[in-house]
Amino acid sequence: MKLKILRLFKKPKDKTDETFDKIFKMLRYIGLTMDLMILEGKLWKEFPERMYKISQHRRKRILKEELEKFQKSNNLNH
Repeated sequence: MKLKILRLFKKPKDKTDETFDKIFKMLRYIGLTMDLMILEGKLWKEFPERMYKISQHRRKRILKEELEKFQKSNNLNH
């Protein structure tokens, strides 16, 4: 869903107020404000290596959490 929103954000097909509202509501829905998106974009532009490390760390942490959840659910089934 996030990729879909980012695609809309980068290249909106029609630049009407309705499109903006739709994108803005979706961004708020996934917990991002416009300020955070802009700030994150600037950080990616200025510090790509650091942001990449952070994103890698986040992915690893999320994968680890998902694996733990999966293992717990499997233990309950046995």
